[in-house]
Amino acid sequence: MNENNDGENRKSKNNPHHSPTNSPHKLRITDSIAVYTQLSILLRMRRELGLEAMLQYLEAYVQIVQRANPELKQAVDQALSMMSTKRIYRQAFPE
Repeated sequence: MNENNDGENRKSKNNPHHSPTNSPHKLRITDSIAVYTQLSILLRMRRELGLEAMLQYLEAYVQIVQRANPELKQAVDQALSMMSTKRIYRQAFPE
């Protein structure tokens, strides 16, 4: 069972699925702000410009980050090679 230090279940009563809020890996507030801001930009871009424009922006943004920090790209690629994106998706949206 996922419990926090107080012994309470981390999973929300409203959303029992895996989410960043019940992850054992908490982001620092500055990281949370950066991640949330980028995700919000992507969602707004999808609403206002469409999915294709959002995906173009996402791919360009990732390429900029990769060129600026190749060590980060290598570390993330290694971590992703050990993950199942299908499983992550199924955990977030079980049938």
